Amino acid sequence: MKFFDAKDVLDRSSFDPSEPAVVEAEDSISKALDVMFGKDFDQLPVKQGESFIGLLLISRSVRL
Repeated sequence: MKFFDAKDVLDRSSFDPSEPAVVEAEDSISKALDVMFGKDFDQLPVKQGESFIGLLLISRSVRL
């Protein structure tokens, strides 16, 4: 079994450090999902002003 480190994951992702993938607490779920799907992420940090306030998980966002 091969284990991956963070660099392996970042090398294969659409991560762009010049465009951090975060949403503001006031942003809509639709916007958050657009960011997640666009960057192929399943988690997204949520901030309010300059403070980190949580982590949005795609599994919790798309449940019906």
